[in-house]
Amino acid sequence: MKKVFIIFLMALVLGGCDKKNEEKEVKIEEKVLIEKITVGSDLCSQLSSEFVTEATGIVIAQSKNINDASINACDYYLTGENNSPYIAIIVNKNLDFEKQKQIAEKMKFKLKTDEEIEMEHYVAWADNESRIVNINLAMDANNFIRVDKNVERAIDNEGLLKLARAVAKRL
Repeated sequence: MKKVFIIFLMALVLGGCDKKNEEKEVKIEEKVLIEKITVGSDLCSQLSSEFVTEATGIVIAQSKNINDASINACDYYLTGENNSPYIAIIVNKNLDFEKQKQIAEKMKFKLKTDEEIEMEHYVAWADNESRIVNINLAMDANNFIRVDKNVERAIDNEGLLKLARAVAKRL
């Protein structure tokens, strides 16, 4: 009788171990892989309207892709109307990041960094540091992403920072 009980107990313990391993495997499979942003691809498909809405809380009505030799951009429109305010995410291709930073300094912008963005970047502030002009995230020495807007009412400073933080996690 003891042998049967011991065999039963061992089967139960070993069976439990297998179940734990199965649970770990399921958890690994459930992890979502975050696609990295690439320079030459359609930016709107890489950073969807839903991505921008999730990062900022601002509902995007439509998006428009612009892709040429020097930029790959996606404009995220707040309405479907002509002259709608929009948020822009732009991959600047073949532009020296440091030179662009120097130009921003010459334009008298106050350049700062955000501690929540864990990569090389700068935030260009204007009007006594009351307004973010744009946020620039270095992809490499000659390519960078600019998070921007066409008008102030499109997105506030905190929203722009939240979006830049979310984009930086994709680099």
